[in-house]
Amino acid sequence: MLNYLLFTLKSSKEAEDIAQEVFYKLIKNPPREDNIQGWLITVAKNLAINYLKSQKRTTLGEKYLLLSQTPEDDIEILQVKMALEKLPEEQRELLILKYSGYTYEEIAKIMNINPNSVGTMIARAQRKFRKIYEEGEGE
Repeated sequence: MLNYLLFTLKSSKEAEDIAQEVFYKLIKNPPREDNIQGWLITVAKNLAINYLKSQKRTTLGEKYLLLSQTPEDDIEILQVKMALEKLPEEQRELLILKYSGYTYEEIAKIMNINPNSVGTMIARAQRKFRKIYEEGEGE
């Protein structure tokens, strides 16, 4: 969940604050469903969206450039994040969850999809990401 928030919010402090709020909500008012992981991601996503709406936003390019760790990584980080932004939301979330270390079974629960479809859906998302990323390299 923290990796998901880090990608969404672009700041470890903000992501940690919202993750803490998610767990506070879990303790204060636990869900009545079996899919705790899905509930946690949904609450985290909603809190992150509310937070972003409440903040004055810098332009997308400025925000991504501020995140870069080293000058050599600036261009690649920017290209990856911009390619992810161009994916449909479901595909973007699939890839973020996969590369955040979730198993296919966990991803299926979180996203409420058929576990047998997760691999196919991730493969499609990866192909689409690769196409978008490769098209953007020439810019």
